[in-house]
Amino acid sequence: MTTHEWRERDEDGELTFHRANYHAARWTFASRPKAEPEWTNYEDQPPLELLESFREVLWNKVQRRRAPEKLIDQIDAMIEELREKM
Repeated sequence: MTTHEWRERDEDGELTFHRANYHAARWTFASRPKAEPEWTNYEDQPPLELLESFREVLWNKVQRRRAPEKLIDQIDAMIEELREKM
């Protein structure tokens, strides 16, 4: 299993932690505000904004050779699929 974690600030300045797990050729995503102890799991499909921010984080890891480039292709496909549904 590969885990990627990052954090972002929203419009109100609140810190939010995000987590992406890759296991058995399947992605799972979770988020939680800093103030809350419980993670919110995205069962079906994470929001498009979350995928786009994760792609940026993952791309930076690929550039530093800390993640394989094939993962970027998978995330790009997920983003494209979500955009087509909209």
